[in-house]
Amino acid sequence: TDTNVSKDPVQAGKWFRQAINFLCEYSIDRKLGYRFALEAKPNEPRGHIFFPVSGSYLGFIPSLDHPEMVGLNPEFA
Repeated sequence: TDTNVSKDPVQAGKWFRQAINFLCEYSIDRKLGYRFALEAKPNEPRGHIFFPVSGSYLGFIPSLDHPEMVGLNPEFA
C-alpha cells in the first residue's frame, strides 16, 4: 500500500542514516575515496514523504558519522 500511514518516518530516517553510515565506512575501510551526494526529488511521486527538499538533507547530513563525505546535489525544477 502506498500511503503515508503505511510507513514509519522515524524508523525510515534511522535506516537511511544507517545505510549512508555503512557506505561511508565501506569506502573508508577499502580506501576507495568515495564521496556521496544526496538529492531531494520534490517532483517525483512520494517525494514529499521523508526528504522533500534540499533543506531536509542539509539538516540530515550533520547527523551522520562522516558528514564530510556526504554532500548535496540540489535539484532545480
